[in-house]
Amino acid sequence: MMRTVLCSAMACLMVLWVLLAAAGCERDIYDTDVTVVDLEQMRRYQQEAVADARVRIVDVRQPEQFRRAHIPGAVNIPLPQISRGHELLAGARRVVFYSATGTDYLSRAAAKKAMRQRQRGAVEFRGGLEAWAEAGLPLAGEEAQQIETDPAPPPESPQSPQSPQSPEPPQAPPPQAPQTPDED
Repeated sequence: MMRTVLCSAMACLMVLWVLLAAAGCERDIYDTDVTVVDLEQMRRYQQEAVADARVRIVDVRQPEQFRRAHIPGAVNIPLPQISRGHELLAGARRVVFYSATGTDYLSRAAAKKAMRQRQRGAVEFRGGLEAWAEAGLPLAGEEAQQIETDPAPPPESPQSPQSPQSPEPPQAPPPQAPQTPDED
């Protein structure tokens, strides 16, 4: 009898555990659990995202920041809007989160949130948009277009102390020999 009760209790606990897991109960995710990708890996993921809809590059900054400049092919999902089943994340096998810099931690928070919600392949590009731009990689967005289309101002040429266009300084008349009275 005791054995039957114990087996029934264990079965109930297992069913409860499965139901809680299926309900999407969040689990603890630590900073060390987040996979960080470097600039070279990010370049590969960005190229993959162009060819494969199951690879997503996600900018977690605010929409106005995203409009100004972002990594080409990225989608904008601000951190508070990241959720399981988000239409832009559905079906993704790899999701790379980035933000403005490597020190603002928004991308890490986004990756952790996605991992808690059991998003497959969530990783963080810690260098952010700043590292991407500093490497001279292309940007998309309103400011990126403006930067690419504005010609650079011509370099200033060093000017000599006396420019050829400036008038010559007035010359003093040549000195004359002193005149002596005529001797007749």
